[in-house]
Amino acid sequence: MTIISHPLRFVYLKSYKTGGTSTEIALIKKAYEQMTAYATAKDIRKYGFSERKKGHFFTKWGRHIDIGSTQKLVDTGAKMFLRKTGSGGPLLQHQPAGEVKQLIGEKQWQESYKAVNIRNPWDLVASDYRWIMSGRAGRSEKRDMSFSYFVQMITEEESLPTGFKRMEHLLHPFVYINQEKACDFYIRFEHMEEDLSHAGRKLGLSAIDLPREKTSNSQKVNYREYYDKKTEQIVQDQFQDIIRDFEYSF
Repeated sequence: MTIISHPLRFVYLKSYKTGGTSTEIALIKKAYEQMTAYATAKDIRKYGFSERKKGHFFTKWGRHIDIGSTQKLVDTGAKMFLRKTGSGGPLLQHQPAGEVKQLIGEKQWQESYKAVNIRNPWDLVASDYRWIMSGRAGRSEKRDMSFSYFVQMITEEESLPTGFKRMEHLLHPFVYINQEKACDFYIRFEHMEEDLSHAGRKLGLSAIDLPREKTSNSQKVNYREYYDKKTEQIVQDQFQDIIRDFEYSF
């Protein structure tokens, strides 16, 4: 989910398979009234919140930032669009950093504290494999294919079945804009509670409780068990900048 908070000067970007659902729920539960808008998964319902928070904040923000005072937010029931003379962009659950920057404007982007979850790439790809094979990814169905074939598919195929995402789309669009780091803080999956608490303190929030969403016993499997030398190298090549910038290793 993407979260935009004008009062907190905060933007949260949700990457894939990095604990984002738990993070977004923790943030919304802690400071719902200060979350100007968000687009989140259905998991939020069990906590008493809607999937999308409506608002007319863009017309208010238009007096302060460079998006134009004639723009307004329209809730279509599925997505929210920023409208201006018939054009606009959606507020999505998984919104690339560059799109969010364009949506809220350069000034608001620069003034906001921006955070996103990240994860060891080898663990990330193994988690995505389990998720898709389980049939829980969107409107997909259970699948049965080897991990090596899966890695090859999401690396090389241009057209993918429902629920599949190209490897390059799993993390990079949320971490970088034009190959430069997009955010101020990166919440590592490997120690989420500690990092989320740090982000909360930066926002003036305290005692953020981290729920556990979309987890299963299969996630306790050591990701290294999925790999052979070839698949290990493919992930190494695809995520070499993430691995370098955040000092991950196999």
